[in-house]
Amino acid sequence: MDANSGDSVKTAVKNLFAELEKAGFGKYVIRPAAEFNKNGILLLQTNDAAKYRVPFLSALKQYGPEAISVAADDKSVVIIGNTSFAIQEAVYIYLEQLGFRFFLPGEIWTVVPSIKTIFKPVKLLVKPDFEFRTIANGHGYLNLPKPKEDFDNWYRANRLGGTFFVWLGHNYDNIVASLAGEFKQHPEYFAGNVAKGTLPVDPKFNVANKDLVKLVGDVAEKEIQRQISVKMSPPHISMEPSDGGGFCNTPACKEIGGPSDQVFFLANEVAKRIKKYPGAWVGSLAYNEHILPTKFNLEQNIFVMVTNGFNRSRYSTEELLQLWRKKVSKVGVYEYLSVFESDNDIPGRNHAFKPAYIRQSVIDFYKSGARAYQAESTIGWISRGLGQYLLTKLLWNRNVNTDSLKDDFFSKAFGAAAPSIRKLYTAWENNSLGAPFPSDMADWHSWVKEGYNATDDAAVRKRIDQLKIYLHYVVLYMEFQANRTEANMLKLLSYAYQTRELACFATVPVMISLPNYSGFPALGFYGAGEKKWMQNTAPFTDTELQQNFLQDAQKFKKIEGLASYKLAGSFIDLKSIAPATAHKYWGVPHTLWGGEVEYIIRINTKGAGNYLEIKSGMAANPPVDRDVAVKVYASGKENTNPLVQFAQNKKNENERFSLASLSPGLYKVKVIDQEKMFILQFSSGIDYSIVMNPGGGGLLTTSAGGLNEFCFYVPKGTRKFRIAKGVILNLESPAGRILNHENNLSESFYVDVLPGEEGVWTIFNQAGNLYIDGIPPYLGLLPSRMLVPAYLKK
Repeated sequence: MDANSGDSVKTAVKNLFAELEKAGFGKYVIRPAAEFNKNGILLLQTNDAAKYRVPFLSALKQYGPEAISVAADDKSVVIIGNTSFAIQEAVYIYLEQLGFRFFLPGEIWTVVPSIKTIFKPVKLLVKPDFEFRTIANGHGYLNLPKPKEDFDNWYRANRLGGTFFVWLGHNYDNIVASLAGEFKQHPEYFAGNVAKGTLPVDPKFNVANKDLVKLVGDVAEKEIQRQISVKMSPPHISMEPSDGGGFCNTPACKEIGGPSDQVFFLANEVAKRIKKYPGAWVGSLAYNEHILPTKFNLEQNIFVMVTNGFNRSRYSTEELLQLWRKKVSKVGVYEYLSVFESDNDIPGRNHAFKPAYIRQSVIDFYKSGARAYQAESTIGWISRGLGQYLLTKLLWNRNVNTDSLKDDFFSKAFGAAAPSIRKLYTAWENNSLGAPFPSDMADWHSWVKEGYNATDDAAVRKRIDQLKIYLHYVVLYMEFQANRTEANMLKLLSYAYQTRELACFATVPVMISLPNYSGFPALGFYGAGEKKWMQNTAPFTDTELQQNFLQDAQKFKKIEGLASYKLAGSFIDLKSIAPATAHKYWGVPHTLWGGEVEYIIRINTKGAGNYLEIKSGMAANPPVDRDVAVKVYASGKENTNPLVQFAQNKKNENERFSLASLSPGLYKVKVIDQEKMFILQFSSGIDYSIVMNPGGGGLLTTSAGGLNEFCFYVPKGTRKFRIAKGVILNLESPAGRILNHENNLSESFYVDVLPGEEGVWTIFNQAGNLYIDGIPPYLGLLPSRMLVPAYLKK
């Protein structure tokens, strides 16, 4: 290393040898770069390489501030970076070449290779695809030093960060708080009616007020000067409004424009003000009400990050990135990997569980112009760990082979236990229902036990122990959902508190957030009630861990004999194989929503009498401008262009679209509803069924158009099937047996098929999530018009 190297390069040296020491190579001597004689490890910035006549590829200088060159043989390693930050990243790149892995936060998830030398022939010239890469943990760390340190170490080792690190948090609140006295004296600075001497909870600005604009500019310039004085790079300020909707409605503000125009008018004025400071940026999210691009041009020192969510516009995230790219020089994407209030850290219910989604989304965002990526996630490493690890690699190289990375993860982290643990993670990835079935839980516990017994490696067993800690949380959460008592809530809170330092699940959100929306706000960490769950301050013990796992495993039994049915290519009428049922069907069309719904339809006679009717927009919030898309494909040819397609946008109004051009035959209809909620009806001459794609998460229904009614077919020989549901439903068998589940609970349960109950079953008084397994994956509205797989006719 160069004798004049700064603290950053010295940190890189420290990090390098701290890791090498774990592999038994702890002795080293730091010498000046001038003494390097192709023996040892040389760390240099590009500018210093020329001084010491160290050759490097000329392309390195053109690759940007994080460009890295690594050239190693059996005696030496030469690491050159365009910046000192790049050298820190290069250290971990070389450690990975030696076999080190930093899979999840926590020392136990660092894989230290068994090596005989620290030299390995390597030749690399790399730079990251995204110049800003970060994951932020919602709810923070609750002042817990170990989880924060574990995450920070993992973050650094997997080269998150970047040289374009720009904070884009909600900042109007901070600006107001910094000059509270001034703002109290000038209520005219705010949007809406604000009494003098008071401050609004979520302030929005009257951007047409010139004094307000000047005041905000003063704050911004002062902050930029401060950052420059402490050598922050790049100096920047966020002009993202306070969270929530609401903007200025005065005639002067309306003349500026709508929410986006107002937000970026102020950002633009600040950007003009700080242009005199080279490299200074103004940043803002494109989010919620201000997600659309402005009608006017923007200064080129404005950075915009589009949120992949809370999107009310008619454009997709990728389309918005492309549109904003025409306005500013740099755009990024804000991804919601995991929001605890939505997924509760249950397998499969967030993007972090889905490696395939992460890979494709990163590719799509990059293709649309994003060069910065910020993800919102939360503490709790076991469930999100693999997805977030893969994400770090994709942000450096969007084309990296994630299948190879997964192979590497399982083999190196779990050794002989890898086959069992891989089955577990694959099941988690594919579990997109509200709650896992008890049979699934039996499988999960069985695979963990199988993996644990397959290895005697102490490090691997410790990793598997952390899987056990996570699984016990899932058990406690399910028990609480089934019986929402204070005692069960206290069990969850106490367990989170005892294991808080390990962060194997979302311990902090469980303590802070879960009680608030589960009916026990006083019990939460910030609640006013007594914190009984904090009485046990002893760390969670290994004995408790193993006892919990054994007791949990005994609670779940693998249900054998559940039939498996595939999607079909040909269909017959349900009425041709099933006798009529005594149930009286009302024929009220279903109310569905949530993304993409598929139908199989059969056109019996070509003609003008064939059509579909659809209305949408029953969802109250948020209103979305994107059209509901209806696409019709020839059955089995869904990867081709649709034969016909329609766009529906009128709110809560029926629109009719003709299917007269379609010849007799089978077709697949896809409805992408943009979460507007929709009701779809086909003309009387069209037979059809709704498809329940296995692993697709089931259907999401509502009662906006009335409680739903479905029919489905239970083939001969079926002894049981299982249902995952949310909210309410009733079941009626062909024999008239009623099973009442109007309990407003998210639950999974098995249904025994009694003698004489094969045939047409009915679901009625239904709303919420719905998935049925163990039957052919199709649902109908009326038995007389329902299609079922032809393979059922024997």
